Amino acid sequence: MANVAYDFEIVKATLTEGDKNRFVALFLNCQPNTIDWKKAADEFGSASAESMKVSTKNIMTKIEKAGGKIGTSATATPVKTTGGRKRKATGDGDGHDAEETPKAKKGRGRPKKAAAEQAA
Repeated sequence: MANVAYDFEIVKATLTEGDKNRFVALFLNCQPNTIDWKKAADEFGSASAESMKVSTKNIMTKIEKAGGKIGTSATATPVKTTGGRKRKATGDGDGHDAEETPKAKKGRGRPKKAAAEQAA
């Protein structure tokens, strides 16, 4: 088809649902760089050609998320991950191992000044 202009309102009123579906199929299989975005925005009643592009992109994203894009499936909702888990006890499972040595007590570090003066 050559670059021919049609009256949007007349075409919309004339076409059946099947005809419109056929045009949707054609649109989904063409390159967007051949679309007259300004004319399409004016006839549709969009604010600007840029808003028409954004709306079209959003519609295509909606179709893709619904699984309408060939070669992809619908995006699954993300699954929440659980928090960290404690390590499982090694050994016989009772939590107390006979070979386990008790931990040495840690010192308090530097003694307080008052206690050091009394000792001297």
